[in-house]
Amino acid sequence: MGWRMIFARRVLAIARKDLVAEWRDRESITAMCFFAFLVLFLFNFALGGDQTLIREASSGLLWLAFAFTGVLGLARSVQGELANDCLDGLLLYPAEREAIFLGKLFGSFCVILLVELISFPIFAILYNMDIWSQLPKLLLITVPATLGFATAGTLLSTMTVGLRAK
Repeated sequence: MGWRMIFARRVLAIARKDLVAEWRDRESITAMCFFAFLVLFLFNFALGGDQTLIREASSGLLWLAFAFTGVLGLARSVQGELANDCLDGLLLYPAEREAIFLGKLFGSFCVILLVELISFPIFAILYNMDIWSQLPKLLLITVPATLGFATAGTLLSTMTVGLRAK
């Protein structure tokens, strides 16, 4: 087995650990979904029934909900590592730091993307929009944007984890 396969297996092992831990308690996903619903609902309520204004602002509101919930999810991910004293164990894992980062990134990306996929029907219902015909185009933008957001968020949260602990 080559070093690339070993590296990939280590990345997937760390991502799997994060995803299994998230699936067991479902606390972050539930909080993120509720928060996304709350943001979308409050903005829908604030805009009233003006369909022209809703159509003009809808994409920005959707991405605003994604950004807020993504920040919430990334913060909860790092807090979970600190609360359970898993950070030292993770650093002792026999893997390169890059593999640890990519594993955390992949886990965060999957959770954020799942919440976004759950938010699409909520958005379509609340804003009375037919997004299903445009879903392939929407996903073509959502997946890379979420990857970029998760990359920046994972990098910043791992850089500041020591600051939060003190």
